[in-house]
Amino acid sequence: LVLLEGGQGKNINGNMFAFLRELCENPEWKDYQVVYVVVGNNEKKAHERFEFYGYHVMTVIRNSKEYCRYLATAKYLLTDNSFPPYFNKREEQIYLNTWHGTPLKTLGKSEIQNVKSMANIQKNYLMCDYALFPNEFTRDIFMKDYMLENLYKGKIVLCDYPRNSILFDKKHEINLREKLGLQEKQIIAYMPTWRGANRKAEIKAQQKQLMTFFNEIDSQLTDNQLLYVNLHFLVADTIDYSGFKHILSFPKQYETYDFLAVCDILVTDYSSVFFDFACPQKKVILFPYDLEEYMSTRGTYFPLENLPFPIVQNTEQLVEEIDRAGGDEHIDAFFHQYCAYRCSDTAR
Repeated sequence: LVLLEGGQGKNINGNMFAFLRELCENPEWKDYQVVYVVVGNNEKKAHERFEFYGYHVMTVIRNSKEYCRYLATAKYLLTDNSFPPYFNKREEQIYLNTWHGTPLKTLGKSEIQNVKSMANIQKNYLMCDYALFPNEFTRDIFMKDYMLENLYKGKIVLCDYPRNSILFDKKHEINLREKLGLQEKQIIAYMPTWRGANRKAEIKAQQKQLMTFFNEIDSQLTDNQLLYVNLHFLVADTIDYSGFKHILSFPKQYETYDFLAVCDILVTDYSSVFFDFACPQKKVILFPYDLEEYMSTRGTYFPLENLPFPIVQNTEQLVEEIDRAGGDEHIDAFFHQYCAYRCSDTAR
C-alpha cells in the first residue's frame, strides 16, 4: 500500500501527482494499492481529476479514522509537506518526503512569525527514511533551519522534483497544444504568490488588484498571445475571466505542471515555481509589484535581484518583457546551483 499526501491533503498537483502517474501508468507497480489523501472541500475535484486521467485511486479524508488506519499500516508513505503531529512511523514503514519547492522565502527558525510549525516538520524529517532535495542549497537550508544537522539519520536523495519531468516532455507539449488548439499561440503562465491570511478583506483587495492588472494586460496583448492564470484557491473562485479576450484560467481538468509544460513564459513573483520552470531553460519574468511591502513582512534567503531573471514593476514593463525575444542571460550560475539534477524521468 502506498499513501500519497500533497499539501496536507489540499494539493492534488505536484510531486504526489507525478508519483501517482508513475504508479498508475507503469505496469511494474500494478500490484500496489494507492491511497491519495484529500480534504473535504477538494475530494470531488480529486475524483474528477483522477477520472479524467483514467486513474483508479482510493481517496481518504485527512484526519479521519480511516486516514489514521492507512497512515499506521501503509508500507510506503510519501508526502511533500508533513504528516500530523500524532503520527509516529513504525519501523516496518518506508517514509519519503520531497517537500514542495526550493525555498526563496525563509523557513524554520529563520521564519520567526511561523515558528509554531517548526517542531512537527522537524519531527517528520527525523522519521524520514529518505529526504529528497532538488539541490544542495535546499538540503543545507533544511538541515540548518529545521536544526537537523547531526540528528537526521535517513538518506538524503539529491535529484530533480518528480513533477518537473513533464516539463521536459516535448511530445506531451505538442499533443496538449493540439488538443487545446494552441499550436500558433504564445502561452504565458501567471502564477503569483498568495498574500496575507484567510480574511475576506484581504481576498477582496487581491481580487481588485488582480482585476486592474488583467484589464491593463488584456488591452496590450496581441491576438496570438494568451495569458493563463493560476491563482491561490481563496482568490481563484472570485475572478471572472469571461470579459477578457486574452486572459484565461488554467484548465482545471489538467494537473498544474501538465499544463505548465505547454507554456512559453512564466510570470511570477516570490513563488518557488520559477526554480522548476527554469530547468528546461524557458523564460521567467518576475513581477513583484509589491516588493517593499511584501519584504517588510516576509524574509527571503537572498534578494530577488540576485536572480538572473528580468524584474518588472508594472504591466507595461511586463508586456514589453513578454515581447522581448530570447531567454535570460547569465543563467549558468543559476543552473549550476539550483538545477544541476534536472531530469526527464525522476518519478521512476
